[in-house]
Amino acid sequence: MLREILIIGAGNIFQTSHLPCFSNLGITIAGVVEPSTAVVNDLKKILPANTSYYTTIAEVDLSKIKYALVASPAGFHYNLIKELAKFNIHILCEKPIAITAAQANELYEIYTTNKGSLQIGFQRRFYPTNIFIKKLIADKTYGNLSHINIWGGWNAKGKLPQSILNKAVSGGGIMLDYGVHFTDTLLYWSNGIELVDYFDDNHGGIEVNAVSVFKLKLNQFVQPAAKAYYSWTNQMSNTIQLWFDDAMIISGVNNPTVLEVVRINNQIIDTRKVLTRETIDVSGTGYKGAVTAQWDEFFQKAEGTLTTPPISNLKDAVTAVNITEECYSLRKELTFNWGY
Repeated sequence: MLREILIIGAGNIFQTSHLPCFSNLGITIAGVVEPSTAVVNDLKKILPANTSYYTTIAEVDLSKIKYALVASPAGFHYNLIKELAKFNIHILCEKPIAITAAQANELYEIYTTNKGSLQIGFQRRFYPTNIFIKKLIADKTYGNLSHINIWGGWNAKGKLPQSILNKAVSGGGIMLDYGVHFTDTLLYWSNGIELVDYFDDNHGGIEVNAVSVFKLKLNQFVQPAAKAYYSWTNQMSNTIQLWFDDAMIISGVNNPTVLEVVRINNQIIDTRKVLTRETIDVSGTGYKGAVTAQWDEFFQKAEGTLTTPPISNLKDAVTAVNITEECYSLRKELTFNWGY
């Protein structure tokens, strides 16, 4: 089945994440909305010669559009989605859904009654590792979850684009642009999360370093803590540690298929219990990548053919923005210098 999609925002995320999987999914491009001449010139080298280009969606006959990808800077998501919703268009929008809680909440209300569908591009939900971890937590495979540590980031000095540096366009820094991935993942693994504390180095601009502390709601008795460290000034380990009663799970933030399980066995050497490490590939058969899996679910929901519980969750995507706004409102100053 061929599916025509309007592309809105055709920069790096579209070109490196979405475009490579289009041919396998039977996706053709109905048109590209992209204001940057430089980006359009690059696209003309890789897209079909008959591709139509527009600078704004006002130039597009939206009544003829069924599907759209919104991959513009976050500050434009709200207005774009509201306009597309008028035509009941099925939308896959890159995260976050919007840059304020009020915007996110309004879009949620629109799409609870709209004939179209709205899915937010939290592709890490579709990592086999994160799906596997969700089951480990629910099944108590290694006992109860006690706490989670997250380290994410890299040295981005001098490399952050204007779409991030311009707060009017980005809405915030590393917590909204990058940390929101992990806020959403924590929501996916749990029955909700509660903000406990938040620190960043925002001095009226955007934060490039942040620390957030959450409490996960698994049940009324088990509510483990999750602490996340994010940095755009230092190379972080980009790992997640999940501590259970009987084991620690180590997951690479950017490794969708492999986990490490560290367990304490009963062998004693020199008065110390021995740690055993096991690497597990959880990809299974037929895994084609998280972005492809995300698009598969998107089309199945839009076409009414989804037969399994969805992995994506619009309410969680809205909650992630609400929590980020709460972080900003309760913000405390980082008391150490990470070198920005």
